[in-house]
Amino acid sequence: MSRKALVHALVLVLVVGLLGPTAMAGKKKKPKPYKSEEGSIAVPHTMLISSSGDTNNVTLKEFENRCEIPTSNGLDGYVYEVPKAYQKIEADVAARASGGTRALYIILYDKNCEMQLFFTGSDAIPSAEDDTEGRMPPGIAYIGLANFFGHPQVTVWVELKP
Repeated sequence: MSRKALVHALVLVLVVGLLGPTAMAGKKKKPKPYKSEEGSIAVPHTMLISSSGDTNNVTLKEFENRCEIPTSNGLDGYVYEVPKAYQKIEADVAARASGGTRALYIILYDKNCEMQLFFTGSDAIPSAEDDTEGRMPPGIAYIGLANFFGHPQVTVWVELKP
């Protein structure tokens, strides 16, 4: 190898070494898809949201008042904390269930336990197995689930994807 070629090779290695970390620093890794642990909702609740926009649900009302995972979690709703990696990004959110007829609602809360968004199933009249999906904006710290109607004792979970 000639001296000139060796110098060019060394310069190229130095340039790549200096620019490599800078180019990589701008790319943030997206979090992996997330599936929460399963929970259970014992009682469906057909009067979830009042005409004023307030929740009428025991579990969600306790959560909003105390701003922590409620002791009544699973009675007529279920609250999940959003993983830190998903709290700062926009993501797909889905409420899933098994165990009979259901019509799941998703209520998204910020870190201060203030309701930000509310999703119902895709149909105006819930179907027999109506899971719910939506787009979760950045800044969501908690996800509340409720079963509008259907069988008691429905097993629920949340799925998130970037």
